Amino acid sequence: MVKDKKDQEDYIQLQILTQQLQQYQNNLEIIDHNLTELKRLELSLDDFEKVKKQSVIMVPIGQNIFTKARLEDEKDLLVAVGSSVLVKKSVAETKEFMKKQEDELVLIFNQLREEMQNIYLYIQQIQNKEQPNEDHASVG
Repeated sequence: MVKDKKDQEDYIQLQILTQQLQQYQNNLEIIDHNLTELKRLELSLDDFEKVKKQSVIMVPIGQNIFTKARLEDEKDLLVAVGSSVLVKKSVAETKEFMKKQEDELVLIFNQLREEMQNIYLYIQQIQNKEQPNEDHASVG
């Protein structure tokens, strides 16, 4: 009876850990997507630095919808820094801001991977703990 209760606790714990791993995996995918978007934005900023004042550019106004606009200020950008707040930044400052975001995302990404590794190891410990009992039961 005690063994059954312990097996049941281990089973529940394995389910919880598996769900946690899935959530971490989802978070890793989101972070990876955000890192890819930051890289794309960095390339766009590299291109933007080459654009001259009064050039006609394509400006997105919605998903896959663009309009033409004339560039009045090629030196400064308005960067969203949270809570609908826009801050004027140069292209270089914007790249620096993005680099900090990228560094933070990479740090979180690595922490999540490390935590996942620990969970995998813990799952293996639980499964290995159960295995000898199953082998012993089949021998006897």
